[in-house]
Amino acid sequence: MEKVFIDVLHLLTVDFVNFVKAADHETQVIQDEDLNTIINYLPQLKSFSEDLLKDFESRMENWSAYPKISNIIVKKGPFLKLFLTYVQNLQKQRNYLSECCQKYSWFGKVVKDFEASECCQKLEIQHHMLKPLQRLPQYKLLLESYLSQQDSDSIDYEDTQQALQIVCDMVDHANKSVKKGVSICCPWNTFF
Repeated sequence: MEKVFIDVLHLLTVDFVNFVKAADHETQVIQDEDLNTIINYLPQLKSFSEDLLKDFESRMENWSAYPKISNIIVKKGPFLKLFLTYVQNLQKQRNYLSECCQKYSWFGKVVKDFEASECCQKLEIQHHMLKPLQRLPQYKLLLESYLSQQDSDSIDYEDTQQALQIVCDMVDHANKSVKKGVSICCPWNTFF
């Protein structure tokens, strides 16, 4: 699941940016600072998620020697705040994307061309931008499921409880942000 999430972040931060920059050689379709504002926090989320995946894969390779995984989330918990920052700024980023599509007509065309490409799976960039919004609740569900499979004397039980609490706190903060007026324009009012 982490790989799929990273693929979406790669699509937005690398594939999309390269697609726009390739079109830039023909004509100036958008200013770099405008493009950076659109993707804003996504490169940091991508970097965090890649590091998290490496830690998970390393732990799985050494599972027999050290059968714990939840302590990775506990250790990286403070960095989950990147998701909160993203949630708080998502609507601004989405609005800015729309504004830039109107302001720079060539950019609007390039965005449509990218969205029609196979790598975008015929979904709008705006839809892909919602993926990080869904990630914290996915972590929560994974940890709840993992915890339910453990006995209270399991080696990873306490860390899983702590990791779940960290993620639940982040989900609660994100829900409060959404309720305070960060309109996400999606079919749910809160994560969970």
